[in-house]
Amino acid sequence: MTPDRYDLFVIACGVIFALFFSAVSLFRLSVFDPQYDTVIFSQAYWNTIHHGEILSNSLEGGSHFGVHFSPVLFSLLPLSYLFPGPEALFVIKSILIALGAAPVYLCARHLLGERDGCLITLVYFFYPVVHGAAYCDFYETSFLPLLLGSALWALVTGRENLMLICGIGCLLVKEDVSLIVMMIGCAGLWMYRRRPVSGNWRFILLVILSLVVLLGFFLIIKPAFAGGDPEAANQFLDQYRDIPGNLSDHNGKRIHYLIQIFAPLLFTPLAAPGILIIALPSFLEL
Repeated sequence: MTPDRYDLFVIACGVIFALFFSAVSLFRLSVFDPQYDTVIFSQAYWNTIHHGEILSNSLEGGSHFGVHFSPVLFSLLPLSYLFPGPEALFVIKSILIALGAAPVYLCARHLLGERDGCLITLVYFFYPVVHGAAYCDFYETSFLPLLLGSALWALVTGRENLMLICGIGCLLVKEDVSLIVMMIGCAGLWMYRRRPVSGNWRFILLVILSLVVLLGFFLIIKPAFAGGDPEAANQFLDQYRDIPGNLSDHNGKRIHYLIQIFAPLLFTPLAAPGILIIALPSFLEL
């Protein structure tokens, strides 16, 4: 299919976005502005390639798998071998986040038409939250705009095989993403609740895989890579042991967070509760 003028405009915006934030990130590196996550991932790749230590780094005191479940990082090993150092990671981050506009555009174009779909995609490029992700250090979550966006687009447009593939890809990014992927499976089961169970196997599989990743990480993988340190193995789980106490703290910051998320969009996502509810468990966790 030949790209039309709207396609070309979105592609041009994506290229400009990737180039701009690549330049900004490299400038930050030149003035020693990046934070410790740059050290974590640069050192993790170096130690994996040159010492055979799986994503190990000194700041986390061992493998990154002792902190987060992120097999997706292995996909960048060949590039890190060819281009060692944080520079390549900063450029990759900018490109990945720019590519996140693709499912936004495809979904908006499907629902609203070519012109309005293009306008919605511009909102993505100017959304402060997206700018924050593009400005900060490289994280494994840089893969999520493309993978999670594609899974949601596939759900909305009925591309169930693609939804399953992208959903599995999301599960390889970070353990808490499983909460969102599980909700995508539940949303699909609700949308097609009148179908026989055999017709909904992809949604059921997503729910099962999400639970396997979440429980498997905290109960097996994290303790194994935490090096027998119970305190490290239980990190991030402590917040759930005193839920009433935690809910009484930082409420001002919680409200501020929600305003930062929704105010730039004029709270329009609230008009689509059927889709927004997919993020509910993730919002509750945060």
